[in-house]
Amino acid sequence: MVSPYHPEAGFTVGNAMGRNKLIYALADYGLVVSADHKKGGTWEGAVEELKRKPGRPVFVRMTGSVPVGNRKLVELGGVAFPGTAGYESPAGLLKKASAEIAIPPEAGDLPLFTQILIGRGIPAMVREASPQDEKKTVEPPVACGVLSATIYEAVLPVIEAALSKPTSAAELATRLAVSKAQLEIWLKQAVSEKKVKKLIKPVRYARRTCPC
Repeated sequence: MVSPYHPEAGFTVGNAMGRNKLIYALADYGLVVSADHKKGGTWEGAVEELKRKPGRPVFVRMTGSVPVGNRKLVELGGVAFPGTAGYESPAGLLKKASAEIAIPPEAGDLPLFTQILIGRGIPAMVREASPQDEKKTVEPPVACGVLSATIYEAVLPVIEAALSKPTSAAELATRLAVSKAQLEIWLKQAVSEKKVKKLIKPVRYARRTCPC
């Protein structure tokens, strides 16, 4: 089972229409048994695939009681699906019919899936457009320093620079635009590593000038 939507997403018409893309993309060909004219998921999915170039062959039932939607799909490019007399199953007839259809690729089109059905409906290798010969500007690598492993390591130099003179945690938090609770966590670690010294009466923090 495959879906582009969250498993808990409820049914919507839009989701049903989006599902059509996967149905055709995973198929070798489509067969429309009955479609209402200009309404319903069957009609919209078939029309969408007929517009995609190159797309999957879209066969349309044209025997028995045929609705208007089926006839209109044939007018739009659908292939009339003949009767199944003489064949073991519709699948056998579909393979034979699809093998006889040549789908020329459109210049400039880059569809999501590009396959040409060959032989008895066996998909060929995916074809990709040839790369255009164009000069590409190679950007030089930007020199940068070693990334810090943690946020604390990245922010420590900023804290030390801001503590050029004894400062309270509240004042420093305001200056650095960070929560006081988070700043106190960083200050506590900096004090334990002897990067910052803690003063009392009143409690303030200052940058250490030596690791003593």
